[in-house]
Amino acid sequence: MQHGAHYDTIVKQCALNHMELPPQFKNAPAIQFGNELYQRAFLDLSTCRQIAEYGEGPISWKLINEWCDRYNIGPDTREDLQYVIPQVDAKYLEFRNKQIADQLKK
Repeated sequence: MQHGAHYDTIVKQCALNHMELPPQFKNAPAIQFGNELYQRAFLDLSTCRQIAEYGEGPISWKLINEWCDRYNIGPDTREDLQYVIPQVDAKYLEFRNKQIADQLKK
């Protein structure tokens, strides 16, 4: 999560410099076959979340529904996304809130 936007660059630099990957990259979970849609939806929808002075807000049901409309997602998969995305988002926000709290302690 921490290095998502820079993942490819870090992996390439490690390979070019014959360096070992950092532990968080070596131990990163693989996206299981069939879950790419959920990852794509979460990453796309994360760009639309509201940000306030207290931190990041959750991804709304309305945004998930609009994303499904945009990509012509059928009713069964749409229902799955409307369940899964908030679950993943809650874990993400928990991670981010802890990260922010840890930074404030420093």
